[in-house]
Amino acid sequence: MSPNILWQPSTTQKCFLTAACFVLIDLIARLHYVTGFAYEFNSLYTLPLLVSAWCLGNIACVCTTVFCLAEWAYTDIRLDGGQSGLLPLVCNTTTRAVTIGCVIVLMKRLRRALQQEWDNSRQDLLSGLWNRRYFLELGATILTFAKRHDLPVTMAFMDLDRFKEVNDTLGHAVGDDLLRTVAAAMRAHFRYEDLLARLGGDEFAAIMPGMTAQDAQTRLESLRDKIREAMDQRRWPVTLSIGAVSFVVVEGGIEDMVSAADAVMYEAKAAGRDRLVLHTYPPAPAA
Repeated sequence: MSPNILWQPSTTQKCFLTAACFVLIDLIARLHYVTGFAYEFNSLYTLPLLVSAWCLGNIACVCTTVFCLAEWAYTDIRLDGGQSGLLPLVCNTTTRAVTIGCVIVLMKRLRRALQQEWDNSRQDLLSGLWNRRYFLELGATILTFAKRHDLPVTMAFMDLDRFKEVNDTLGHAVGDDLLRTVAAAMRAHFRYEDLLARLGGDEFAAIMPGMTAQDAQTRLESLRDKIREAMDQRRWPVTLSIGAVSFVVVEGGIEDMVSAADAVMYEAKAAGRDRLVLHTYPPAPAA
C-alpha cells in the first residue's frame, strides 16, 4: 500500500475533488470581491490549484486552472479599479498563468519522482518483480485474508540450478538477461492474484492463495517445463528447482512459511535438482 501522500483517488473521488476545487475557487473570488483591494486573499487560490495538481489528472488540472484565472480576472473587472483596464488585466492574467503553470509542473514532477522512489523501494529493478521487502509486507496481508476466510495457501520457493556457472562463464550481463527471461516467464505463468517476487540472487518466491496441493503441483510442474524450454532456446544450462508447501490451514507468519518452502527447495536440490518437491501442511495421515 502506498503512503497517504501518494493517495490515488478513484474516478468518483476525482469528480468530487474537481467540483470541490471549483466551489472553493468561487468562494475565494467572492471573498476577494467583498473585501475589495484592501485585503489580500489571492494566495488562497493556491490551495485548490495545489490539490488539483497533486491529485487530479492533466485535463482536470487544466480546467481548474482556467476556471481560477477566469474567476480572478472577472473579480478584478467587477471591482472596477486600476486592475480592470484591458492592458493591466491581460498582463496580470498572463503573469498569473505563467506562475501557476510553473508551480503545477513542479508539483507534478515532484509527485512523479516520489512515486518512482516508492515503486523502486518495492520493486526489484533488474527483474521487474516485487522485492523481498514488499513480498513479506503484502504476503502477510494475503495470509491474514486467507486465514480469515479459511482458504488454502501454497508457498513456493524457486531457485535456479547452475546459475553461477552462467555468470562465471558467460558474464554477468548474460546472467542479468537470464534473470529477466525467467522473471518474464514466471510473470506470464502465475495468476493475477498470486504474489511473485525475486528474493535476491537467483531465488524467487510465490504465494498462491486459494491453491490446493493438487492444483499447485500441476501449475508448478508446468512452470518448470516452461523455464526449461526458455533456457533451451537460449542454450543456457539452467534449470529450476522448486520447493513448495501447501497449507490447508494457515499457521504462523510469512517468514515461517517462506522458511518452510525454502527447506523443501533444498530437498529438491539434494534429490538431483531440476525438480519439484511439494509438501502439505498439516501432513496427510499415513495410510
